[in-house]
Amino acid sequence: MAISSGSPIGGSDIRALANLRNTASTDPKAAVKEAAKQFEGIFMQQLMKSMREASMSSGMLDNAGTKMGTEMLDAQFATQMTGLKGGLSEVIAKQLERQLGEPLANMAADAAAALAQQPAVKDTKHTAVPLNSLSGKDRQIGFLKLHDGAAKAAEAVTGIPANFMVAQAAHESGWGRHEIKNTDGSTSFNVFGIKAGSSWKGATTEVTTTEVINGESRKVKAK
Repeated sequence: MAISSGSPIGGSDIRALANLRNTASTDPKAAVKEAAKQFEGIFMQQLMKSMREASMSSGMLDNAGTKMGTEMLDAQFATQMTGLKGGLSEVIAKQLERQLGEPLANMAADAAAALAQQPAVKDTKHTAVPLNSLSGKDRQIGFLKLHDGAAKAAEAVTGIPANFMVAQAAHESGWGRHEIKNTDGSTSFNVFGIKAGSSWKGATTEVTTTEVINGESRKVKAK
């Protein structure tokens, strides 16, 4: 679920704040970007307000009406200047994603470890079918069945909805088509494309990925 980018959220705008909170529970990445835009918008408003206060005013023409008009104009300018490519919101969003990425990865790892300690349950009704042999809706259904148990175990540990995690995994991996593989072709169980942080002590695999360095896309090795 995406929320439209409008004027920065004000202290009395309960609906906009509720929409942002709802988006955070269903689409964290979109919520991070929107929160970054809102922060940039508030920053721009405060910046323009400070510039207005620092400039000389006519005095005779100043009144409540002109003050309100100026504030509305500044708010409109701030909205138009918010979310531009290379702006402050991009920097804030990247920083927030970097801070959120590693804790989420660690929680997912803890959930996977907890699942691995549970006794295996033999399913006599269904036989696992390799995803590579499936296509279309059959592949999607197979992907959902394959990861449903792990997602529910992760939900119990992290509180993140299982449906959201499976949907994000499907999006990131193309329904398992682009799942990261080990050098021997076996699965790394990394369907989110999450990089190993400094606190990760488990197994890793090295792959070639595209990173933007100094404004240029480059192929680099990453774990």
